[in-house]
Amino acid sequence: MTSKFIISCCALLLGINLSIKAQSSPEEIAKKIADRILSSTTYTFENKKTGEVYTSVKNVELTQDMTVQSKYNQWHYTNGVTNIALMELGAKLNDKKYDEYVLKNMNFVFNDGNLE
Repeated sequence: MTSKFIISCCALLLGINLSIKAQSSPEEIAKKIADRILSSTTYTFENKKTGEVYTSVKNVELTQDMTVQSKYNQWHYTNGVTNIALMELGAKLNDKKYDEYVLKNMNFVFNDGNLE
């Protein structure tokens, strides 16, 4: 399998629309996917019942209707794999923004007092 095919399949699974040019390198495609993830992640919570949006759940009554708004802030296997891939991409490209993104996600859920 080619790198383009694998990257395209990953993009499809993550719901990312790519307009891939025939001459795009695997690096360009990977960066496009990663940058799309970074730009579309919000750091907010939403009460699905009321529609209210919060930047923190401190001092907010928590119910089962409260959830993170961004699918990339949800903690499950797929996002774990995505975060590892972003960190590897950052190491390969020597670009810290991908590591910083992963750390920001972890901090948002676990260290900002939102998990309490």
